[in-house]
Amino acid sequence: MNSFFKHTYYNTYYYANIVDNVLNNDPELAGFVSDFFEERGFINQLTKPFQKRSAFHVFIEHVLCNFLEDDMHCHDQRNYEYCKLNRDLKFKPYVDSVLEEYGIKNYSLMLDVKNYADIERHHEELVESGILEVLYEVIANEIFHIMFNNREVLLRFNLLIAQKIHDNNNDKGESAKYFNKNGFLKRVGIPAWCKKAVYFRDRGRCCFCLKNLNGILSIHNQKHYDHIIPLAQGGLNDVANIQLLCLSCNLNKGKRHIRTSEMYERWY
Repeated sequence: MNSFFKHTYYNTYYYANIVDNVLNNDPELAGFVSDFFEERGFINQLTKPFQKRSAFHVFIEHVLCNFLEDDMHCHDQRNYEYCKLNRDLKFKPYVDSVLEEYGIKNYSLMLDVKNYADIERHHEELVESGILEVLYEVIANEIFHIMFNNREVLLRFNLLIAQKIHDNNNDKGESAKYFNKNGFLKRVGIPAWCKKAVYFRDRGRCCFCLKNLNGILSIHNQKHYDHIIPLAQGGLNDVANIQLLCLSCNLNKGKRHIRTSEMYERWY
């Protein structure tokens, strides 16, 4: 069923932690951010309203692609040298182990390694085949599933994006139609799938006052789907930038404030 997907969780939390560290401005990881925003057309990728492959998905895949490729080369160099010293051990590329773990079978296993150049050719073949893009998407979906529950992470991500879009205000290209004359994204209707995702993530409660908004206990508590980073502050029309508020909290927050909540309902 399309509503479900398999979680393998092979190093998923490790890569989710890297994404979190990138958003925490870890100086050693700053290159991942600058590389992302140097890519031509990044604004077009992020500003089309309410894509199911959200802006946060796009960013996660970028970090994952760069970091997993670094891991792939570092692991294989180290493991290849170790296997040379221990002839009874059989070398297996890191990426082959990951693909195998995720059950992605339509790739060519490396069966014979005469030297490290063979391993590099194997890496190149996997990149050219497009199979690594399939892998990045699978792992990115797992990371998104974990991190979408953390509204503070979403706030930090959206702040970063808002600043970069503001910095590139004159380079909107095809996305210019989504912006108003003040340089901010136009308000558009929030699709039902997005509202449903946010409603269930926030457990049908206002993120700030925790008021129940399910319409069962009180018919007067109104649901409002709020942009965490207001559009007037450079926010995106994106599922990762939406939270559930009641009418009163939404009016108090308005378009001037950037706020989210660290309150979550216990499972039991």
